[in-house]
Amino acid sequence: MAKKSRRLLILIIILLTALALRFYRINFENFWTDEAETIYFDQQKSIVKVAKSSIEGSYLPLYDVLLSLWMSLFGVSEFAARSLSAVIGSLSVIMAYLLGKLIFNKDVGAISAMLLAFSSFHIYYSQEARSYAILFLLSLISFYFFINYIKSGKSKHLVLYSIFTFVLLITHAFAVLAVLAQNLYFFGVKGLKFKKIKSWAAIQFLIGILSLPFYYYWYFNGIRYFLDSWIPKPAIKDIIKTFYIFSAGETNTQLSLIAGGTLSLIFVALILYSFYMMIKDKSTFSKKKLFLRSPPEIFG
Repeated sequence: MAKKSRRLLILIIILLTALALRFYRINFENFWTDEAETIYFDQQKSIVKVAKSSIEGSYLPLYDVLLSLWMSLFGVSEFAARSLSAVIGSLSVIMAYLLGKLIFNKDVGAISAMLLAFSSFHIYYSQEARSYAILFLLSLISFYFFINYIKSGKSKHLVLYSIFTFVLLITHAFAVLAVLAQNLYFFGVKGLKFKKIKSWAAIQFLIGILSLPFYYYWYFNGIRYFLDSWIPKPAIKDIIKTFYIFSAGETNTQLSLIAGGTLSLIFVALILYSFYMMIKDKSTFSKKKLFLRSPPEIFG
């Protein structure tokens, strides 16, 4: 009982720390260009108009609708608008714990929550009035019910998965990559019964049909942005930079460069080790081993 209370206390401290870090100086900077555009269109009183403006601007509508409702309650200041992402980002810390606990154990869940709570990369996007924080949260929830379904085969997990995955898909186009990864994993699991495969395929078809209208209008309204994008093609240096920013954020002090570089090397080493173990161990697709090994397995 004492151990359980201590674990709960630690999780509460991690969550409160995550909240504090995401609200700290959240209104220090003015809205930047994309945020200002989001705020401008999301102030419309009609939810239908907000959703329409979102799709016409080459975005998917869920976040804009939520932000519109949020601002109708709390206002349109930097603090008010960004606070939605801060709250959502903090909830992601809880989901990181639940997902780590589900795949491995409570200790891994707590470590995952702590790492996410202090992640400068995640804090940065939890202080923006943009859809990235909710994209991350919904991805965690989708994977949580996906893995539950893989392990249990229960219909309730499949239903909850379908609901949250559909919501995820109408949040950001990158959500398609998460669903693709889930399907690649699902069909790689050995010994699946035909009934389970049939149920999964039916749910994927249903989610696809429900999402299709959003993506149809999103694509044809956003094609002009795709053809004339300001984003350059990624190079090797961009991949390296991504690892650094994920580890140390955008700061460029000597200490942050050392810390970010060290953490990046550790991160890359763990990924390479995981791929090595996946190739070496043919039972990677078992229920117990889901892509990455837990810290106890990695360090002996």
